[in-house]
Amino acid sequence: MIQFLLRTVLACCLLSIAAVGTAATADQDENAIRETVRLYLHGTSFNVQDEINQAFHATARLYLDGKNDAEWELSGPEYAKLFSQEKIGQFNGRHGRLIKVDVSGKVATAKAEIHLPQQGVRYVDVFLLKKIAGNWKIVSKSAHREPAAARHARKVLLVVSNVHQYPGTKINAGNNFPELAYTYDAFRKAGYAVDFVSPEGGAIPLEMIVTSDELLKKHLYDSDFMWALAHTKPVSEVKADEYAGMAFVGGGAVTSSASRKTSRSRTSPCVSTNNKAG
Repeated sequence: MIQFLLRTVLACCLLSIAAVGTAATADQDENAIRETVRLYLHGTSFNVQDEINQAFHATARLYLDGKNDAEWELSGPEYAKLFSQEKIGQFNGRHGRLIKVDVSGKVATAKAEIHLPQQGVRYVDVFLLKKIAGNWKIVSKSAHREPAAARHARKVLLVVSNVHQYPGTKINAGNNFPELAYTYDAFRKAGYAVDFVSPEGGAIPLEMIVTSDELLKKHLYDSDFMWALAHTKPVSEVKADEYAGMAFVGGGAVTSSASRKTSRSRTSPCVSTNNKAG
């Protein structure tokens, strides 16, 4: 009986260690994928061919729309050469941001949106990535193009909280989902891109989720929207001059005194350097 118990305890310990290791690996993989996409976004916005080539695997294929919507296939190096090396480091008007990452073992997909306000165009880029020799590389890319107003390149911040319980209690707290969804929807309809920021970054607690409300149900089952809430930006990564404005979302998590104090103190640079969105 004792031997059985010892074996059971040992098995549970081994399973726990394995689970922790798997979670750590998953986080490392997602961070590596985000860095690969960041190289692509920065390289294509500032004409850095080396960064673009770093993001793509040597044999990557891109399937894009050419003139008159004709099929246009090219390699990663061919695509990189579309960005003039003579203008390296100069912003070319492409406003890009990551929308979503989905990892399945050694393969992953990622989605980004690119705004070119001068051309009145918005692209949704979809990437297929694979972990090869320990490195995540884009092995294929395609894109959808649609018209967009110039103002669609502007961004706003929605400030949310990481607080899961009211300070000094075991009472659960959360960000008000209806207020969050309706505020997000209003900004998007007004033509703004929206980023979520929290003091610590990462997933945030939610409250008051009502699926009988059509707009709330729409956002609850929108995988891009929910991915953004699970991967909020930490305040340390926010550059205030990139945003036209900001808004605080209510809820038990935000109304706690500790959360309110932390959010205000850490986001003060945004408040002092931005105007209201409008």
